[in-house]
Amino acid sequence: MDDVESGKPTFVSSQAVAEVFTEIERSQSPDAQPRPDILNIIHQFKTWEPKTLPAETLQSYQSYYDFQPGSITTLLTKTGRERTIGEIAHNFVTIKNQLPPEFVSYITELKEHIKTVVAEGKPLPPILLLATPEVFNGNMLDGVHRSLAYILAYHESNKSFDPGLPAYVGTSPTNKLRAIARRIKQSAQKQWRMKKHP
Repeated sequence: MDDVESGKPTFVSSQAVAEVFTEIERSQSPDAQPRPDILNIIHQFKTWEPKTLPAETLQSYQSYYDFQPGSITTLLTKTGRERTIGEIAHNFVTIKNQLPPEFVSYITELKEHIKTVVAEGKPLPPILLLATPEVFNGNMLDGVHRSLAYILAYHESNKSFDPGLPAYVGTSPTNKLRAIARRIKQSAQKQWRMKKHP
């Protein structure tokens, strides 16, 4: 993959990215099926740019926020106010005792897995990012947990662990995606308001 600081970018098709995403999902479980909504969004981007992101760049990308009171993303983003991966990693450390123990264990195990994969010289699976967060709920289409685990490993190593996290970045969204994203966001916000003010 191209380095984030490289010159002329290269691009891959949405079909190729969809195949990579499907392979990642099925590597976790042979029976796993990739989420159709994510596959649909992948195909709504005209081009995808492969990059390798250093930690300082990765930290600036925004996670999704699900508008559900009491959810993990609500806690980690402080009700949507702190959505970058850097902020989420900081909040994970400071409010760890408020998070579900199984989630904390999962992220901790994922962090150690990432370090092991890198130590063995194997490639990390790419995350999926969107260049323009306004067409979706944040930059991250897939890979929030991997990004969080990576940034935790980075800071715990005093910033010495930073091989770069592979990513495909979606560019040039179609007009159809903008309409889909607008409806999704409006629906989520409506559900949140109804729960807050029944």
